[in-house]
Amino acid sequence: MSIDSGGSKVLCLIQKLDGELLGWGMGGAANNMPTGEAAHSYRTAIMTALKTGGINPDRISHVFLSTLGPVEAVQDAMEQCRIMSKSRYCTDTRAALYASISNNRGMVVLSGTGSFVYGQNHHGQSRLIGGLGDLLGDDGSGYEIGLNGLRAALRYLEGWGEPTRLAEDISGTWNVTAPEARPTDEMNPLTRLLTDVARRHLPHDYRYLIAGLSRTVARCAEDGDQVAISILQEAGRKLADQAVSLCDYLAFGTGPIPIGRAGGCWKIEGRMKESFERRLHERMKQPFTVVTHRLEPVFGVFLAGLEDIHVPWSETMLARITRENNTVSESIA
Repeated sequence: MSIDSGGSKVLCLIQKLDGELLGWGMGGAANNMPTGEAAHSYRTAIMTALKTGGINPDRISHVFLSTLGPVEAVQDAMEQCRIMSKSRYCTDTRAALYASISNNRGMVVLSGTGSFVYGQNHHGQSRLIGGLGDLLGDDGSGYEIGLNGLRAALRYLEGWGEPTRLAEDISGTWNVTAPEARPTDEMNPLTRLLTDVARRHLPHDYRYLIAGLSRTVARCAEDGDQVAISILQEAGRKLADQAVSLCDYLAFGTGPIPIGRAGGCWKIEGRMKESFERRLHERMKQPFTVVTHRLEPVFGVFLAGLEDIHVPWSETMLARITRENNTVSESIA
């Protein structure tokens, strides 16, 4: 059994050691959530995986975990589901790397709710850049894209920002309609309403609310909004700069460095990818290859777990995992 908790969902797989998928399930968010809500998300994913696979809990021989949610939440969920096998923990960075390049040498650039760049060389040496959270980092993340879009919208509404349709589109995303402005208003009524919506989601789920605006920014960029385009291009450049910085610390040896991408932001609009690759070509000193295929991170958890129990990866296994991944990805798209 492999379990991964991302910013928006928990995925649970039940597989044979050769990669054959027997069952899988999905639950809600667990990261940065209260323990009770996180436990419910884990329990839903685990129970669904057991049910779809027709698996008795006592048949689970290994549990591989990658979770940033409360540890007690996943432990409670497994106890309630009668999963008694010993758990092996894998970092989300390592899981993302293996899922993005199906290899244990290279780097992954993640841009989801948060962001980080992580690499590992053929000696097993690793390095993490970013992953500092929304207060200190998350450069190039969905949260930063959404926050920059919201800030640009508010600046425009207050009369000192560049013209943009972001305010209108964010209002639609949040289902906010401002009353007609009056001469006696101390501030723009739409500014007040948008800030009130954001503040109501403090302290737990504001990150997901703001990160969700990254899709709104992407839609505006697709329609030619120059402010939105600039926000996405800057995100791509920041992520590329972090990748270049990682190469300054970690010796990858000869041969092109596989660079994988992970996280939902790579799917929302092409300009971020174009800006990212253009910056890499401008600044990278070593040859590299951007890997376009990728697995769901939970399959990276499975690969890391196999490595930890000394089960080698084979080409046949990786091909099977890719097929199983396509089945899961199509179902949750």
